[in-house]
Amino acid sequence: MKASLVPTLRLRPHGARLLYGLIALLLLYLALRQISLADLWFSLRRLTLPQLSALALLNLGVLLAMAGRWQLLLYAQGHKLPLRTLLGYRLAVFGVTYFTPGPQLGGEPLQVYLLTRRHQTPITVALVALTLDKLLEMLTNFAFLVGGAWLMVRRQLLAPFYSGQLLLAAGVLLALPVTLFITYTLGYAPLTVLAHWLAHRSKRFSRAGANRMMPLVEVVQQSEAAVSWLCTRRPGFVVLALLITLLGWALMITEFGYSAWVLGLRLAPIQVIAVMLAARVAFLLPMPAGIGALELSLILVAGTLGVAPAQGIALGLYIRARDTLLSVTGLCFGGAGIYSKTTTE
Repeated sequence: MKASLVPTLRLRPHGARLLYGLIALLLLYLALRQISLADLWFSLRRLTLPQLSALALLNLGVLLAMAGRWQLLLYAQGHKLPLRTLLGYRLAVFGVTYFTPGPQLGGEPLQVYLLTRRHQTPITVALVALTLDKLLEMLTNFAFLVGGAWLMVRRQLLAPFYSGQLLLAAGVLLALPVTLFITYTLGYAPLTVLAHWLAHRSKRFSRAGANRMMPLVEVVQQSEAAVSWLCTRRPGFVVLALLITLLGWALMITEFGYSAWVLGLRLAPIQVIAVMLAARVAFLLPMPAGIGALELSLILVAGTLGVAPAQGIALGLYIRARDTLLSVTGLCFGGAGIYSKTTTE
């Protein structure tokens, strides 16, 4: 009986990948069957070199905002690293995250690893910077989802049922970073409590397993204490990091609206938010790189706004090409960083 279960358990990851692949192909088929290739080519050929250059500069601004926020959070702890180096690391993290199934997570271990290996940054410092970096990212991401869904409800751009469901889901997601920020400013350490509870539970099954967890519990405890100290004793750095995040979001919205405009989508500001909201939701689905989900969601929202499906796909292809180029560049940079020697920069 036990022997028959082992092969089944080993096949589960492969089965999950196969399922993701089949769903992605189905979504791509549903998306592409609704468009005209002639209309698609007409939309894509509108891009000119000056327009592509402007889009590249806007994307660079977004990346610099992300790297600058990370640099500030490290500097607040007494560790100054070059912005250009952190920009390369952020690209590497994005590359891993982009091809990882799930809601835009996956590259965080690499974010810590590159700091500790190449710059001898203490693990606690790296984890504190990562924690606040992700909290600010989640806070603004989910706040955008809540605000966008609320606007959809107010303007009745989507069916009330779907708008309400999206607003509820986004509100639940937003509650997580908000709750963590509140607990840290009050001096609590919820993740430390969770880590101690898990260690206690593992002790019931294996004392050796519990002993192996204790170093991890200590790291979590030290990191959360440092996060709480940073939020309460040096709040100016956290507020400035939030302002940098908002600047990055302003650049993202500008880049998205401009890319839609150059591809022939004449959208009002509220419609730009609606299309961008659909793209963000697609990347939250458990599909690597949002394959299929992005294209289908853009077609659906384009149809709701009275835009030709081919223009929605053209925008999706631009997003796909941009993100793939950044991801591949980041993976190459990350690979070079992993195998290069330690630096003291």
